Amino acid sequence: MNVFHIASALLISSVGLAQNPAATVPTDLRTLVQQANANYPVLKQQQEQIRAGELRVDIARTAMRPNVNLNGSYAYITPVPQFAVPLNGQEVVAKLAPNHSLNGNVSVGQTIYDFGRTDAAVRQAQDNAQVLRRTLEI
Repeated sequence: MNVFHIASALLISSVGLAQNPAATVPTDLRTLVQQANANYPVLKQQQEQIRAGELRVDIARTAMRPNVNLNGSYAYITPVPQFAVPLNGQEVVAKLAPNHSLNGNVSVGQTIYDFGRTDAAVRQAQDNAQVLRRTLEI
């Protein structure tokens, strides 16, 4: 019986609004609808997916930038292998390795031509982001 009353009230209100097109939606109802849209978890999830899609576009564009790598290392070795060599009446100690060993390198790489793969990846990421935006609008 309760469902019947609710259904009939909705039907009467929709008929009343259809007869009077100039009728405005009450501000309380408008506020409730806006709050429901703002707090609906699926809509929030879709907005986060849109942000992630826009980040994927930026990530796809990074393939056009150069790659720079910097590596460094330090090693302390003890005891160091050594031997003594007599030279001009004196004994000279020769070490086979240093106690402190430093290594470092920098490498830079740039893609010269990738046969359109990067542009295709950027377009695909942009299309995916556009699909997500349209899904949210729907």
